[in-house]
Amino acid sequence: MEGNGPAVLLIHGTGGSYEGTWGNLRNTLAPDFTVITPNYSGSGKTQDSRERLELDDLIEQNVQAVTQEGFTRFHVVGYSLGAVIATAIAAKYPERVQSVTPIAGWVESDLAIAYQFDLWQKLFRQDRELFAQFAIHTGFSSTFYSSFQTVEQLHEFTANLAATLAEGTGKQAELDTRINLRPLLGKVTAPGASHRLDLRPHGACRTNQRTGRSPA
Repeated sequence: MEGNGPAVLLIHGTGGSYEGTWGNLRNTLAPDFTVITPNYSGSGKTQDSRERLELDDLIEQNVQAVTQEGFTRFHVVGYSLGAVIATAIAAKYPERVQSVTPIAGWVESDLAIAYQFDLWQKLFRQDRELFAQFAIHTGFSSTFYSSFQTVEQLHEFTANLAATLAEGTGKQAELDTRINLRPLLGKVTAPGASHRLDLRPHGACRTNQRTGRSPA
């Protein structure tokens, strides 16, 4: 927790951590908001429980992170898997969520998405650098590539990204195969969700910055 003011819950994506995903934004918000940034099991400095992740558990863990700090109402921002969780929190706790901002999320893991995240799990287990290269190639925008001059520079960036991947990335990608928010969407009443949630059938992020944040 950092800052002062109304509470903002920031939820990171698959393979990342709050440090890698929200570091700059947290510092920007801290003068005006109390910023709460939990990590999933196996992300950041948290220990990997080795248990299967469930969406309902992550919802409750994130809400608990806010209530433990004494807040009953809060804003929530989520990136990728974090966007899924943020939207689900807004649906389950409409009286608590003041606004919800999902970034690069998705509504339902159809067959194509489930197949994609199945591949993520296999690549992560077999070769983390290859996993990072695949995630960059399928998830980053053309503007991202303009920051590089050679393939060797891209490989160096990929190696650095692979080294930061969370130990729980495989479990998080497995959860990504089982997402279905459609029964919850009608329960979201907080401002922001109706025009910020990405309804396209994909889970890959799009970024135009040369950063090392998580691939999803």
